[in-house]
Amino acid sequence: MDKQTSFTSPVTSLGGVVVRWVNELGAMVLFLLRAFMMIF
Repeated sequence: MDKQTSFTSPVTSLGGVVVRWVNELGAMVLFLLRAFMMIF
């Protein structure tokens, strides 16, 4: 576990950043979509 973690540390951190970005973007899109549907 330790060796694997140290080996895939850069990739894992980059993946985590990308996943967080996608999650925040998805949440924002869902929020805007919900507000749009509420307005119209």
